[in-house]
Amino acid sequence: NEIVEKARAKVGDKVEFSMLDVDDPDNEKLLDLYSIGPVPTTVFITADGRLAGSEVGFSGVDGLLRGMQDIMKASPK
Repeated sequence: NEIVEKARAKVGDKVEFSMLDVDDPDNEKLLDLYSIGPVPTTVFITADGRLAGSEVGFSGVDGLLRGMQDIMKASPK
């Protein structure tokens, strides 16, 4: 995904990016865990698995960068 690659270029290896296929039944537990419904949904999760924030709809690179700031604020120091 071009948007993810642009965001990754800005933050390097400080944040891990993963994409999830919502149509794959193997992902159903994660969809339920993080209340992922409408597509696209972006979920921002701290390193210890806590939800730091989410956005429904297309948020572009700026939306990803805002979400990453949420992760850093929510992460234990």
